Amino acid sequence: MHVPGEPPREEILYGDEMRIGRSMDCEIRLDFAASSGKHAQVALAGGRHTLTDTGSTNGTFVNGKLLAAPHGLRDGD
Repeated sequence: MHVPGEPPREEILYGDEMRIGRSMDCEIRLDFAASSGKHAQVALAGGRHTLTDTGSTNGTFVNGKLLAAPHGLRDGD
C-alpha cells in the first residue's frame, strides 16, 4: 500500500496479521493526516495476503481504487 502520487517506499510483509495506521500499536505506522489511527489490516490466510479497511475515515485505496470489500493482494499492489 502506498500514498497516491508517491512511489512505494518499501515492501513490508511479516507475520500473519498486520495493522496499518497512525496508532502506536500498529505494526505498519503511517505518518500522514489522511490515515486513521487504525486504518486497515493485512492478514495472511490460505497462503494469500488480504487487505481490509478497518473503518477508516477516508477509505483505503489499492491501485487508485477505493476498497469496497477485502482485497486479495498481488505483487505490485
